[in-house]
Amino acid sequence: MAKWESLVQNAPNFIAIIDRDGFLQFVNQVEPGFNPDTVIGTAMCDYIASDFHEMIKEKITYVFDT
Repeated sequence: MAKWESLVQNAPNFIAIIDRDGFLQFVNQVEPGFNPDTVIGTAMCDYIASDFHEMIKEKITYVFDT
């Protein structure tokens, strides 16, 4: 577990775990001005342009269904 945590926390890319409803359960980093503790539990779509919300919801459903 420690190796995974170190890998994820130090990764240069954004890594998140989201639930079936699109809510963030884990993030390895956030944009400046955001606090990771307050981001957890919020909707992923809160941080994405509204033009992409429907696509994101479809992709989340697809991942969980397949």
